[in-house]
Amino acid sequence: MFLMVKVFLLLAALSLHDVVAKPVPPTLLFVVPLSIISFISTAAIWHTLFLSLILSLAAFVYFWLLSYFPSGGKYYAIMLLGGIGLMAI
Repeated sequence: MFLMVKVFLLLAALSLHDVVAKPVPPTLLFVVPLSIISFISTAAIWHTLFLSLILSLAAFVYFWLLSYFPSGGKYYAIMLLGGIGLMAI
């Protein structure tokens, strides 16, 4: 169930990135709901904060790279490999 939420949020963030073309708004759209769900579902606050920080940095780098390479093969490679990486975190 949590993986489905991640996939849905990533697709929504990618759609937002296509419109805005800046890395911060899609990063926030992806990270904030996942962090809230994690805080609600676990009692380990420090662990959740640490993982939220790592996810925020990884998502920012992902969307920044997508902004830096706006089209072509590198764009699709980053989108595929980075998306798989974000699902693994």
